[in-house]
Amino acid sequence: AYPEGFAPGYINIKKVIVDSNQVDYEIDDTILKVKLDKAFKPKQKLTLTFEFETQIPPSRGRFGYGQNTYNIANWYPILAVYDEKGWHKEPYYSMGDPFYSEVGLYEVNIKAPKEYTIAASGSLNQKRQENGQVIWSFATGLVRDFAWIASANFETKEADVGNTKVKSYYIKGNEKYGQKALEYGKNAISFFNEHFGDYPYSDYSIVAANFFIGGMEYPNLVIIGDELYGPGEFLEYVVVHETAHQWWYGLVGNNQIDEAWLDEALAEYSTLIYYEHYYGKRVGQSIYEQLILNSYRFYEASTTPGPILRHLSDFTDWMDYSATVYNKGAIMLKDLEARIGKYKLHEALKLYFKQNIYKNATGEDFIKALNHVTGTDWTDYIYSWLKGTETLDKAA
Repeated sequence: AYPEGFAPGYINIKKVIVDSNQVDYEIDDTILKVKLDKAFKPKQKLTLTFEFETQIPPSRGRFGYGQNTYNIANWYPILAVYDEKGWHKEPYYSMGDPFYSEVGLYEVNIKAPKEYTIAASGSLNQKRQENGQVIWSFATGLVRDFAWIASANFETKEADVGNTKVKSYYIKGNEKYGQKALEYGKNAISFFNEHFGDYPYSDYSIVAANFFIGGMEYPNLVIIGDELYGPGEFLEYVVVHETAHQWWYGLVGNNQIDEAWLDEALAEYSTLIYYEHYYGKRVGQSIYEQLILNSYRFYEASTTPGPILRHLSDFTDWMDYSATVYNKGAIMLKDLEARIGKYKLHEALKLYFKQNIYKNATGEDFIKALNHVTGTDWTDYIYSWLKGTETLDKAA
């Protein structure tokens, strides 16, 4: 992530204003606590204004810059989730995607040098020049985060899928694979619209970036590592997986710290059925065996795997995380598909999507949809996979 050596960025809060009054605040690690003068009651409204500055580090991560792109994600103060468990104040973890947020409406203005192109969550409402620079004005529908990528070397291609404009941002000179990324994203949106429920936004962007770990999902936008824009099978796989996250994470949210499987395993399964749909059952099965099943069996042979259902802090390393959350989670869903049939599993996913769009769901919500469609209680089955540590042969 840090090719020039570890040099993290920062966020510096300068002032906090509640309505029109400047107030005191406390910072405790990654938590900003705002002190209100009086109790804030349900259904009341107030306006919080933060004045802050950030330092963008030389990093090929979610937040940082590389040779060609500025990746600006997870860059601003965001409201912690309050649910039946109380406030979720988890710190940032280096493992997985340590995020949990509610949906909101965003209006964002970005001032940049005129040679830069900006890809962002939401839709571009206006672009105007001011003092030799350009102000890009974006607005979103209901989304749970806002990210943007800037580059002086972007070129774009676009296509329509229903009411959605799909755009591919790629580095100059790589038109061939920029076009391929567009086709993969377009096909994925079309397929997932049919199988899960309609994508309700007018824009979706696939963005090549200096990014060290394949891909990353944000509302209306996915980051794809620029090293994937070349020969090989992984560009399509990563674009499709990250596009699936528009449904599983974006539209149906979840606590990615406590239940990472709920978006990652569903995104992996969604990718597998995409391949089977577009390339046939034999290719789909081959992808499953090579990238999922055999990868997990290799990992299982070399260590004693932990359960799928773990807090992010309980995973030992990235291999442990990816093998159990992605691979074993997808194996669980493929095993479930074999037991109830593809049609019923897809109907359960449609119902899960319909019941939880714009909400934060839990594993219990997934099981509820599954039970409703099948008329059978799958609670014990799902939790035996999520909490079990048996080898695959014993689990099956």
